[in-house]
Amino acid sequence: MNTPAFRAKRFGVRRVPAPLLPSASPRNESKAPGRTNRPGLRPSLIFRLLPALWAGVLLLLPACERTPTGEFEGYIAGRFVQVAAPVAGRLAALDVKRGEAVDAGRPLFALEPSPEAEALAEAGEQLAAAEAEAADLRKGARPEELTPLAHVSKALQAARLYATLELQRSQRLYETKVVSEEDLNRNQSAELFFQELVRAVDAYSALVALPEREDRIARATAQARAAGAALKRAAWLAGQKR
Repeated sequence: MNTPAFRAKRFGVRRVPAPLLPSASPRNESKAPGRTNRPGLRPSLIFRLLPALWAGVLLLLPACERTPTGEFEGYIAGRFVQVAAPVAGRLAALDVKRGEAVDAGRPLFALEPSPEAEALAEAGEQLAAAEAEAADLRKGARPEELTPLAHVSKALQAARLYATLELQRSQRLYETKVVSEEDLNRNQSAELFFQELVRAVDAYSALVALPEREDRIARATAQARAAGAALKRAAWLAGQKR
């Protein structure tokens, strides 16, 4: 280690650096056989090469980018699907072949539709019958049905008129003691009978002109709805065979 030397001066002491001593040489400086000392790169040379290195990196960056082509790499996994009809039946047609690609919604096969078609037709007829019955109950009797009742009412009114005239004549004869009280009572009963009979026929004519009772109409309407549901079910079953 180099130590500074101090020399005396007239007015003080100043520090004077001493001469450097030669550094001790390393022991055994003998080189290994076959090895040579390579001088390292100077820092100035490294700083000179940095711009060139950065330029090369910038030139290589665009080559690393991928140009979009609309294509993707990978694989597609699929699975087998068992296709079957929800109802049993005999195979009538097969519209595809083994290994053929099909689009969504394309018919694959068809079963024999005869039983379901007959059931569908029957359900449609039952629905029409139920609806017709419900509509008929909402209507009154037809004019053709009311006409005979009107004629019966007129005939009864004529018979009542005759019974009334007979009663009046019997009352006059009874006052003169020509007819008995029994004949008078019989004529009174006949006149009352035809009077009530005319009223009954007129009331029945008015009744048949009205619609049916509300509960019967409601029952017929419910039966029509049930027939409609049965028709939809039959139509669904028929559609499952196509």
